[in-house]
Amino acid sequence: MAPIGGPTGGGQAGFGSGGSFTGPAEALEIVGDHAYAYSGIQTIASAGTFQTLLDFTTGNYLFVGTISWCGDSASSSDFYVNIKLNGTLIWNSAYLDSKAAMSDQPLPLIIPAYTEFEGSLTSDSTEDVGLMMAGRIYRTRD
Repeated sequence: MAPIGGPTGGGQAGFGSGGSFTGPAEALEIVGDHAYAYSGIQTIASAGTFQTLLDFTTGNYLFVGTISWCGDSASSSDFYVNIKLNGTLIWNSAYLDSKAAMSDQPLPLIIPAYTEFEGSLTSDSTEDVGLMMAGRIYRTRD
C-alpha cells in the first residue's frame, strides 16, 4: 500500500511501520481505512498554559471519529481542553475538579481533507494529561 500524499511533504504517518503501533505521537496514524492518534500521557509544563498534544494536517481524506482526553483521576485540579481546525477554536471545555464526570466524551469529530488539527490541554497545576482519537477515513477523489 502506497502512502497518501499530503501537504506536509512526506506522505501521511502510519505507513512506514507496517501498521503497527510505534508509540505516542502528535500525528494522525493511517492504517487502511482507519486512523488513530495517541498523544501518550504528558505532564503540563506550565500551569494555565495550553500544551499542544496532537498537531497534524489531514491529507486527501475525510476523518470521521471521536476524540477523548484524560487527566490525573486522583487530582482535584481543573482541566481545560481546546480543539482547533485551521487555527479556529471549535471546541473548548472546562472541567472544574477533574473528578467531575466528563459527560461530553467521547466527542464526535469530523475533520475535512487538508485541514490543520490542533488539540491542547491545560490545568491549574502541572498535571498529567492525554488525548486519544480513533475513527475511519474516507478518501476523496481528486
